[in-house]
Amino acid sequence: MRLGAHLSVAKGLPALLANADELGATAIQIFARNPRGRGETKVTDGEAAAFRKGLRARNAALYIHAPYYVQVGAADARNRRISAEVAAADLVKGDRLGAAGVIVHFGGTVDEENPDASTKHTVGTIKAALKQAGPTKCRLLLEVSAGRKRVGATFEQIRDILDGVDEPSRLGVCLDTCHLFTAGFDIRGAGATKTLDRFAKTVGLRKLKAIHLNDTQSDLGQGLDRHFHIGQGRIGEAAFRNLLRDPRLKNMDFLLETPKEGWGEPKRLPKGKGAPPLDADAKNLSTLRRLAGTAAR
Repeated sequence: MRLGAHLSVAKGLPALLANADELGATAIQIFARNPRGRGETKVTDGEAAAFRKGLRARNAALYIHAPYYVQVGAADARNRRISAEVAAADLVKGDRLGAAGVIVHFGGTVDEENPDASTKHTVGTIKAALKQAGPTKCRLLLEVSAGRKRVGATFEQIRDILDGVDEPSRLGVCLDTCHLFTAGFDIRGAGATKTLDRFAKTVGLRKLKAIHLNDTQSDLGQGLDRHFHIGQGRIGEAAFRNLLRDPRLKNMDFLLETPKEGWGEPKRLPKGKGAPPLDADAKNLSTLRRLAGTAAR
């Protein structure tokens, strides 16, 4: 099991590894480019090689989260074309950096009159991304959606999309506890284990490659993606304890996407002044280690 968080690359890859070390994080998620724009973070071959070496030395796993505008299930054809291009570029960069996966959102709303249409065009977008990327070791990971009417909000549709692409060695799934809860999966307490049982039966645990651990400020089934600190939101600690201690997930990579502030007085940096503080990540990771039973190790 590896635990970590989404961290900033604002100060470069060496600083990213230093931040991970400070947190004791062995799973790291980053944006490889501006999450809301088209600008890419440039990395030289030497920097990439040194970073890969650093990951190996720490036995750490890296994940790249695609920008928010990458929506492989979008209804708009232009959006899907751009999404395929950017996802492909991130897969190539993922190989350069030694990343295990590029995580993408589905985006888009299921057409209730023709629900199969969203599955079909999502399959097409993913195939285009994989083709443009060429052969990569880095997988494309599809993240479960928040909201019942969204593409990728049900395990059945995720299964059908994976089957439609039919490239099992290049694809996987990323679950997100906030997304699951706001999509209507009651993962509170023992519900977390039951939801994992359902995923295992419908999609298969071999396809699950990473899990985002986020509490939420949203209500069950509300469809709002509002991440919050572990145990301080509507989901509660018991769900995270059950996931972290489930023997089926003993080798899973768990990643926080919780707020960077909110513990006591928020610590906000002036615009352009580098990475956010690590205080909240440290406290959320401490909570996870306690719930996993590894706090004293």
